[in-house]
Amino acid sequence: MASWTHYNDKIGGEGTYFLTVPARDNSGTWLASVRHPTVAGAKKITLAKLKWDWSLVSGNGTVISANLTTEVTPVDILDHANVTVIATAAGDNRLRLFDAREYSDGLVRLLYADFPTVGKASVAGDYKIATYNPATNLTTIETVCWCGGKIQEEVSLNGEYVAGSGSSSYVSGACLTDRPTEIVATRWWGDYGDVVLCTRQGVDDWDELELDRAAGKIARPEGHARIYWEGGAVKEELTSRVSYWRGSGARGGYAMFYNFNADRITVDLTAFRSTFV
Repeated sequence: MASWTHYNDKIGGEGTYFLTVPARDNSGTWLASVRHPTVAGAKKITLAKLKWDWSLVSGNGTVISANLTTEVTPVDILDHANVTVIATAAGDNRLRLFDAREYSDGLVRLLYADFPTVGKASVAGDYKIATYNPATNLTTIETVCWCGGKIQEEVSLNGEYVAGSGSSSYVSGACLTDRPTEIVATRWWGDYGDVVLCTRQGVDDWDELELDRAAGKIARPEGHARIYWEGGAVKEELTSRVSYWRGSGARGGYAMFYNFNADRITVDLTAFRSTFV
């Protein structure tokens, strides 16, 4: 298979971030996209399927690009007429896409944050989960929990991290698990950070269980995946294990995660699941 490096000029769009996860039928990979919060333009999340023959189709099978290998003009995933739009930010809000996965029920779930642009300490934003049905080309969106204070870029001053200037565009992050009815969310606010296991009880009804809290900030959870060979194809499944960064010190700013001045914590969610009935 040709490398992504060979084809990376076939998909365009300034400030566009991509997230790819394998399709369960091994036909290709789901391609979720979002524009960076600080880049001008519509703030939306889109979804398409990038087939292994390098053709790009939206969820309902509409051909967007006959073959990326023959494209002359890069395809803008966020602005193409036939792309599947999953979510659009309200007003001046910003979006951050954190995770996506196709589950055994045939539905694709995308996990993201929708938050306001004003104020570093704002907690008005939320983690949301979008559930996309490829068979019907329909999407439903639920609010899971608040997403915590926004992270502002911090700078080192005499060995200490202090708040920098400028607008902030980060929240600490969330991830999906091996169960479509769960997410793990990290948040920070004031002088602490926490990580919670959220379990769906019904439509727009998610319970929270705190797994960890620290004076240092907590961020960037990732679900552990199991990769195996089956039916002539490589398969990938999430497991019950999740890791996240836990910073040291009262501030534990965003910059520390670039410098890895933090501990990597791994938890197995199995022990916590009996809490929910």
